[in-house]
Amino acid sequence: MEQIKSKHDEDPIVRYLEHTLGKPPEQFLTAIPTALSGDSLPPFLYLKEDEPKPHWLIVTSGFNQHGFELSLRLARHSSDELPPQWPQRMFEEFYAYVSSRNEVFSDHDYTTYDLDAGGPRFAGAIFVQDKTLSKTKIGTHNVEFLQVFPVTASELTKAEGEDFEAFFKHVSEATEGSYIFDPDRKEIS
Repeated sequence: MEQIKSKHDEDPIVRYLEHTLGKPPEQFLTAIPTALSGDSLPPFLYLKEDEPKPHWLIVTSGFNQHGFELSLRLARHSSDELPPQWPQRMFEEFYAYVSSRNEVFSDHDYTTYDLDAGGPRFAGAIFVQDKTLSKTKIGTHNVEFLQVFPVTASELTKAEGEDFEAFFKHVSEATEGSYIFDPDRKEIS
């Protein structure tokens, strides 16, 4: 899938990220409509972050009419110049899901999906409020930034089978509260 790199400071999410984080994000646009919905996938934004450890901060910019945007904090290696493309596919699935069902995600929510992140297969994701990106008003919409954390099938089963809050606590402890996703991580127990 071809990606077109561009700057786009007219986007209110871009302005919000620049104001909040002190630097403008880069933007990727998809060159083709999504396979799942036929709609054009909204652009997603990315920044290189170094705290608490090197990672990509990847943020959507097309869900705000539903009251949220998604962020993914993805472990970054020193040789990485651009984020990988699989988050784009994940966001595409989420966009199609929300658009077709008019359902939204919320803090401490989860969903299932099938994703090969170049390592173990991930069967779903949990959502937590992004600690850095606070709720804000974008146009006429109040927008919450939900951080996505992909989980394996057995982790999803644990989340569904035990106290959901306990599972979130395990994920928070395993990531030292950052929810930075590393595709090479060990299973969270």
